[in-house]
Amino acid sequence: MSWNSIGDASRVVPLVVRWDKPDGTKHTVSFPGGCDKSIAYLLTYCIHRAIELGYPPREGWCWGYFVKPIAGTTIPSNHGKGGGRAIDYNAPENGRGTAGELARHPKVVAVFKRNGFNWGGTWDYTDPMHFEALKSRLWYWRRTRQVKREQRKQGNR
Repeated sequence: MSWNSIGDASRVVPLVVRWDKPDGTKHTVSFPGGCDKSIAYLLTYCIHRAIELGYPPREGWCWGYFVKPIAGTTIPSNHGKGGGRAIDYNAPENGRGTAGELARHPKVVAVFKRNGFNWGGTWDYTDPMHFEALKSRLWYWRRTRQVKREQRKQGNR
């Protein structure tokens, strides 16, 4: 199964990540626009790993589904293609054309890559805030099942 065309908003689900801070307070960050439902679990999983690795998302600095062109072009962005197959993570400190703060967190980037997400920090014109799904929906559903099995074995979630 491949990705659908532009503006497939019927596939979009909210992307909201909740966790407990070390002081016991609860924290929530939403990614306005959400994402395609086939990648929602894996994105949440990756973001939780990023939190554990010391690079949590910041409220108001993250985005998801949005129908727009790639900056400076008329080519549709993956934020809108197929119901939202891209997110921007802590955008203000990971600006286009810079190395970004994520470059200082290679283990965070590795978690996303291991779970099928391409990182914009390696592009010719860098976009280090950007993670996008390029594999098929079926690949993400299968990877989700695999991650859930691994978590059950470890007694997590």
